[in-house]
Formats: sequence, C-alpha cells, structure tokens
Amino acid sequence: MNGWRRIRAVFSTLWDKREVENDLDAEISAFGEMLADEKMAKGMTEKEARRSTLAEVGGLEQLKQAVRDERAGSGVEQLWQDVRFGVRQLRRSPGFAITGLLIIAIGLGLTTAMYSIVYAVILKPLPFAHPERLVAVEAKPWKPFSLPTIADWMNGSRAFESMSAYTGWSPRIESSAGVGRVNAVLVSQNFLSELGLPLRLGHDFTQSGNEKDCFGQAIVTERYWQRMGGGNALVRRTLQLDYQTYTVIGVVASRAPLEDMDGLDQPSILTPIGCDPAKHPDRRGDGSFQVVARLRPGVSMGNALEELSLAQKNLAGTYPREYPAEFSPVLIPLNDFISGTENRSALLATLTACGMLLLISCANLTNLLLARDMRRRSEFALRTMLGAGPLRIFRQVLTENATLVALGSILGIMLASVLVRLASRSKLMNLPRLNEASVDLRVVMFAVALSSVIVILLTILPALRGRRTGLTEDLRSGSSSSSSTPRGPRGLRRAGHLLVAAQVAMAFVLVAVSGWMVSSVYILLHQPLGFDPDHLLFASTDLRGPEHSASIDPAVTMAKLRKILSDVSRIPGVAEVAAANDKPLGGRVNQYGFCSDVHPEDCQRANPNAPDVFAVTPRYFDTVSQMLFRGRAFNDADDGKDHVAIVNRALAQQQWPGENPVGHRIFSGGLNAWATVVGEVGDVRSYSLERAPIPNLYLPEADGRPDTSMTIMLRTVGDPSELDETVRRILREDAGITVRYVESMPELMAHAVAIRRFFMWVVAAFGGLALGLATLGTYALITYEVSVREREIGIRLALGSQRRAILALLIGQEAQWIAPGLAAGLLGAVLAGYLLRAEFYHASAASALVLGVTFGLLTVSALAAVAIPGRRASLLDPSETLRRD
Repeated sequence: MNGWRRIRAVFSTLWDKREVENDLDAEISAFGEMLADEKMAKGMTEKEARRSTLAEVGGLEQLKQAVRDERAGSGVEQLWQDVRFGVRQLRRSPGFAITGLLIIAIGLGLTTAMYSIVYAVILKPLPFAHPERLVAVEAKPWKPFSLPTIADWMNGSRAFESMSAYTGWSPRIESSAGVGRVNAVLVSQNFLSELGLPLRLGHDFTQSGNEKDCFGQAIVTERYWQRMGGGNALVRRTLQLDYQTYTVIGVVASRAPLEDMDGLDQPSILTPIGCDPAKHPDRRGDGSFQVVARLRPGVSMGNALEELSLAQKNLAGTYPREYPAEFSPVLIPLNDFISGTENRSALLATLTACGMLLLISCANLTNLLLARDMRRRSEFALRTMLGAGPLRIFRQVLTENATLVALGSILGIMLASVLVRLASRSKLMNLPRLNEASVDLRVVMFAVALSSVIVILLTILPALRGRRTGLTEDLRSGSSSSSSTPRGPRGLRRAGHLLVAAQVAMAFVLVAVSGWMVSSVYILLHQPLGFDPDHLLFASTDLRGPEHSASIDPAVTMAKLRKILSDVSRIPGVAEVAAANDKPLGGRVNQYGFCSDVHPEDCQRANPNAPDVFAVTPRYFDTVSQMLFRGRAFNDADDGKDHVAIVNRALAQQQWPGENPVGHRIFSGGLNAWATVVGEVGDVRSYSLERAPIPNLYLPEADGRPDTSMTIMLRTVGDPSELDETVRRILREDAGITVRYVESMPELMAHAVAIRRFFMWVVAAFGGLALGLATLGTYALITYEVSVREREIGIRLALGSQRRAILALLIGQEAQWIAPGLAAGLLGAVLAGYLLRAEFYHASAASALVLGVTFGLLTVSALAAVAIPGRRASLLDPSETLRRD
C-alpha cells in the first residue's frame, strides 16, 4: 500500500506541478512567518526578525529546492528537465546535432547490421534437437567415406549415439512443379531422425537397416512442396527422378539448415541412398559420402575423437590396402561446419572492422563534445555558483549525451534494418543461413548495450575536465574566445589530441586491411591459371538420353558427343571446340586406383596421392589454351586400341622427377588397364582459384567407358556470352540431351571470388570512412584550437614572426601527436595482417607496398587537416586580432 501511495505521489508531482508549487510557497511562507513571530516575541524588531530568519534558513529559494529534492518524484522531474534542456541544446546547435546524429547512426547502424549477420550465420543455434551434440566427420588427407567405413566407425566407438551419411546428386525430375533438373540428396535412412528435424507433413524414411533399400520414397523441402501445389495431404502425391516414380512420404518443416550443409547444394528432394543405382553401399571403395554424427549425452568432442581414431587404427589394421597410414578422422561442430571456416573468419574480421569504425566515430564525437564543453565553461561555472554540485552537472551532461545517443541509435537501428534486409536479399553474399538475419529483440538489446557504452565514453572525458581552474577564471574565459587558455582546458586539448592519435592509428589498421583485401582479390583474379580464361564458354550437359540407364551403349554416347561438337563448331565466332568430363576450376573429383611403372607397388594399396582423372576429347588442350611441353596431344586415332595418357607437370614430377615422362607407363582404374604416356602438359588450377595445381591425368574420352556427364567447351573470337543462347538452342535440338547450365569462364571466376569481393568492398568502405573520419576529426580539432589561440598567433605575428613560421609551428606541434598515432597504427596493421593472413591470398607479396601506401595516405591526410586551418591562422591580421581582444 505504501508503494502505491509513493507512485501516486510521483505522478501527482509530475502532473499537478503548479498546485504542488503553490502549496510549497504557502508552506515556506508560513514557516518563515512562524520563525519571524518567534523572534519578535523574544524582543526583536520585525526587520531584525526577518533578516535573522533569512540568515538561518539560508534563503527561501534554497529551502524550496531542498524540499523539492527530498520529495517523491523529484529525480524523475529533474531527469525530464534535463532531457528537455538537452533537446533545446541540440536545437540551438543544428550543425553539431546533425553531425553527432550521423556519426552515431552510421557507426552504430553498421555495427548492429554486421552483428545481425554474424549472429544468424555463426552464433545462432541450429534448429535441430540438441545441436551442441551434432558434429561433422571429416578426415585427412581426404574426406569422402564409404558406408562400410561409417558402419565400422559406429560399431567401434561408444561415444556416438548415431552416424548418418549423405551425398548430393542432380537427377532429372518430373512433378506437378514442372520438368527439369533438381538438386537432390541421397541420405541414410536415419538421417532426419539423427538431426531431430521435424516433418511438417508425413513420416520419415522406412528404416530397414539395409541401405540398399529404396522403397521408392522421397521427402521434399517445404519450398518445393509449395511449388508442387502445397496442401495438407500427401495422398497420391508422386514425382519422377531419372524416370523412376517416387512416392512423396513427407515434407521437411525447415529447409535452411539442409540447404546450407556442405555437399547438399540447396536440395529440394531427399531420397534413400539405395535409390541411386550408381551408388554401391556395400563397397568399401565407394567413398563418396559425407558424415554427420550425434554424440552421446555427456561425451566431449575430444573423447569422441580419441575413440574414433582408435576405431580407425583398428580398421586400418584389418584393411591395410584401403586405408593409408596418414588417414585420420577429424571432428568439427556442425554449426562451425555449416558456417564454414573462411566465412567465420571473414565475418568476424568484418565485425571487428565495424567495431573499430564505431570507436573512431566515438572518438570524433568525443572531440566535438570536448570542444563544446570548453565553450560551455562559463555556463558550468555559473551553475556551480548557483548551487549545482558536481554530481548534478555530471547528471545533466550524461542526460544530454544520452538524449543525443538515443536519437542517433534509433536512426542507427533503422539503418541496420535496411542493410540487413538488403544483405539477406543480395546474391553477392552467398552465406549460410543469411536469410535468417534480422534486427530482432536480441539485436536491439545489443544496440542498446552498445549505446550505453557510448554514452559513458562520451561523458567521462568531459566530466573529467580540469577542475584546477577557478570559477572566476571559467567565467572570465567564457567571455572571450581569444583570451589566454588556462591549465584546465589544456588538459581537455591534450585529451583531444590523444583521441586524434587513436583515430589515426585505427584508421591506419582499417586502410591497411582494406588494401590487403583489394590486392588479394586482384592477385587471385590475375594469377597464372595454366589456361586462358578469356573467350572461353562452357555448357554442362547430360548425354544419357530418355533411358537414363547405366548400361547405355558407349558407341551411342560417343556418336552423340561427336555430333554435338560438330554442330557447335559450325557456329559463327567459334574458334575451337572440345569436351571434357569437367572444366578447369570445376572442382569435380574423379580419382581411381593409380600406379606407375616406377612405383608398381602402389597398385596393391590405397593411394592418397592418386591424381584427378579427366576424360577429354581431341583439341581439348588447344581449346582451353593449356600448354603442351613434351610429346603430343590426343587425336582421333586414340580410340582405345592402344591405351594412351597425358600427364601434367605436377604428376610427372611426382612419379618421374627430373625425367621425361613420355614413354613411361601408368595404370589407372579409369581404364582398368596400363597406358603409355604420350604427352606432358602444364599445370592447371582444376579445383579453385585459391587451390594450387595438383597432379592431373588426362585420358581420351573415346578410350574405355565414355562419361555421360560432359562439359562442352568453346573458344570464341568475341564475347562468349553473346553465344549463350545459340549454344543452348543447338543442344536442345536433341531431346536426349539435358543442358544443366551455360556459363563463361569470366563469369565463373567472378562467382568464385564473390564472397571475397563482397568483403573487400565492405572493408574498403570501412577503410575509406575511417580515413575520412580521422581526417575530419583532426581538421575539426585543429580548427577549434586555432580559434582558441588567435590572440597568441596575433601576438606572434605582431612581434615579427613570419607566416610560414606560424604554419610550420602549428604543423610541428600537431605532428607530435600524429606521429605516435601513425606508429601505433603501423604496429596494429602488422598484427592484424598476421592474424588475418588466411584471408589474404598471396597478399604478403604486396604487404610492404600496402603498408607504405597506407602510411603515405594517412600522413598526407593528417598534415592536410592540420595545414588548412594552420594556413588560415597564418593569414590573420594581428592588429584586428589584438584590437578584438
């Protein structure tokens, strides 16, 4: 009851203020009259009694204020007064208000937006049951596994509750959503139950215990279910995959986690492993599966890895030919596995850059507040003389800053919301779970916490202004800008210089990092690839035809392929044409059993150094412009009668170091026969721009069993993208050919560096903003300092100092603060480069150049920020300056 009365008292104080003040006046007046009457009763005259009463109570207004401070609701009332006063202050200084609001909004908005993305991609728990117990299983030196290996791991370790396998495939689909290709995934029968992923409709796969079983079952994602017409019933809902009919038995409730798992490539359909006739679940050599496992409750990842390593050691002892000695499993938390190591480091580095930019913004704003505080010294001194204590002044400044930061934070959150929405819809940021990023309550709380820290930072330095200056000096100094500067404000100017040095240091780091990012992308796109990417167009096709059978006649496949190459070669503007089972930078792995005549013992065991095998047609090396060093290229006579092969320089150096490989013999499981090496070609980056060339083996497509999944390659005279539609039209004339996509090599390379390029632009923008803010902060501080020192400069000029000497003096004094900032920035940039070295592809070659350019850029910008107001000061008329003082 007492609490309720106090609340009522607070609100009555706020809303009935006039009545309360009238009552207070009456009470104080009655109290004064009572004291005066008592004194007159003791013999004082009325005049003496009133004078004694005023001296005793210390003044009626002071007494009223003391009563106000003690009554309920006074703190809320004073807070409201401070807020209104702070708003009036901002309205009186629109330039300062707009500058401060923009600084806070940009710094806080960028940081909040980046935190939203980092939380969605990295920090947000996966929507699985007990996601902290889910791990991805990889291995060194390679990671695809066979189902027997996975089963033996599960049986040989008690640390795992379950293990499941998955791999992607791209079958032809025909459903109520249409006909075409679809991203699908083959999974173990326990895959969804292990993840604990609920189904919106239907039930999980039938778990027979035999992965060979298919049952003609398919589960679709919710997005594809809507494309099929949606609804809440699964009765008689079917689809066809590679001309085989499947019954839709379930709809996955959440699609994002599956789409972002490595190897799934945004699947729309899930089917059991046994549904693909090309897979052999019972073969230990069919290593094409990735693994996700669930730990038992209470089991750490370290203990699980120890048990798994022991199980693999026993497995290698049983099957020495299948597992080399260096083969070892690796466990990765599923959340980290999905987000990706490169994405995590790039996002965290970008978030750090946002934080540094926010610190620079805070330093700039603090400098502005310090300058404003120097101008308000007389105001604070007057308030102190009228009875305001240090705590009251601090509370007023804190409230003013909080008002400014609150308004800027609202704008910042609005900006963050727009940026997050744009990022989630952008195709440049192909990040996992990015579509889940939003400015929700958690992000708003992050922004509020950040804003609170900013308010404290912006208040501490002005609150710690020098108190050694007397009130009289403060009142006098506030009357003239050209008066001598006392010791207290010197401390404020010193703090301002320290903030400028800190801005320069942080800007140095951001500009250097952005320089390394730019040089990294440039080096990545302009490095030697081993082939000429310009004027190269490729079309990915499937030649299996309507029958889609693994037993398709090789002669039919080769005849179809030759006809395609003949038709495409007649297109005007095509200089060369060839085909291969994959393109350069394609990343497709075809590895078979391999050995050479120098190391025939490798044929008797698993060989982790087996080369990637490419099946190519004649003219392939001319089409991609891959250099032939020794021997000859393939020709039409290489049709399988005499098995031949071509090796790249990496494979030749691996097998026959220092020798001519031509004439040597190799055994390849792709041919299942020995072949003679007839040529040696240059190394090509066959996986990605960032991965160095590895040993490659080239076989004639006509030798052995032709691959039905082929990439048609064209060397064009002009822009390859102009022939895109023409190539599609010719390929679609044959109903037995499925065209997956047509793309030029420059487009592929652009996609390959899309994430790096995006982060490059983001960090470069941060670097530019940091450089601009640091320059503007230095300029603002020096401009204000020159205005304070006008009298000093006028005296120096009147005593005969040269204007050039005045400018040199100012530059020399400010350089004492800028130089340490540059030195600290240089050290910080070197440390940042070391920590982020994994993000800078071969940028070490440009490290010294980037540091040198950054140092020069910051030096010139800082000196320009000093020289411009310094030159303006040197042009002052000393007579006018001294007369004004």
